[in-house]
Amino acid sequence: MRGKKIAFTKGSSANYLLAKALKSAGIKWADIEPANLTPADARAAFQQGKVDAWVTWDPFYAAAQAQIDIRVVKDSKGLAANRDFYLANQSFAQPNPKIIEAIREETQAVATWADANPKEVVKILAPLLKIDVSILDVVTRRRSYGFEPIQADMVAEQQEIADTFFELGLIPKQLKVEEVVWKPGN
Repeated sequence: MRGKKIAFTKGSSANYLLAKALKSAGIKWADIEPANLTPADARAAFQQGKVDAWVTWDPFYAAAQAQIDIRVVKDSKGLAANRDFYLANQSFAQPNPKIIEAIREETQAVATWADANPKEVVKILAPLLKIDVSILDVVTRRRSYGFEPIQADMVAEQQEIADTFFELGLIPKQLKVEEVVWKPGN
């Protein structure tokens, strides 16, 4: 990838994955030509040969695999966990731990159902998201809908992302992720 023009969305999980993949291959960020593009613009640039590579996430990844002739150079396995997070203001979270726990329990119940019923999930989500059923089926089977409380390893992962983005100049100061993680009872 050295010397190549690589499309990704700045500040996204794709941005982080690219940084990790380059580092694992011994390539410096300065050795590539970054192209900050939205997924739709990146796909068009990739298909038109205006960029050499494209780093993205599902459902864009699954759509590219199904619809265009691509070769996957590297996926996130071993490089990035690609987690989703639920966010709340501290002014809400701190005085409402029972509500947060009720949301977690209900979300986990739905997630357990979704993980066990991927075909039904696709039927529900495809018309809402306006994504082709076959593509959404791939996306749904690749992910887990589980809801788990934040653990120390997750905080460490997020700290590594924050540190990487600081080193790349995407955020103006170093962050301490631990300082913004909600802990019931604090």
